[in-house]
Amino acid sequence: IAGIVDLTLRACVANLATDMTSVAEFTDLGRSEPGPCDVGVTTLEGLELFTHLTHITLLSGTISDLTPLSGLTDLEWIELQDQRITSIAPFTGLSKIRSLGLNYNPIEILPSGAYLTN
Repeated sequence: IAGIVDLTLRACVANLATDMTSVAEFTDLGRSEPGPCDVGVTTLEGLELFTHLTHITLLSGTISDLTPLSGLTDLEWIELQDQRITSIAPFTGLSKIRSLGLNYNPIEILPSGAYLTN
């Protein structure tokens, strides 16, 4: 958890991971209950360590860089609504995505061949 830069995101992860003994057990970020995950996250830096993450929901923040998620190949469900995301290029190699919610983002860049296959 110490690698997570954003204090709001760190509090969210700490709250959800109270009974977990390793990062590998952490698969669900933000879906299970309301709390510090709901608003205000500014950066995803540090989440790249959570390689078993399958679900992420973070609403109403100022996230713009999705690079920390680019290596999380188990991600299936992504809800990053009302952020500052302009490019989904980091999602190009994430083949397990089944649901992608990016409402209210100023997306300008869709990489060539960017589409969901699942």
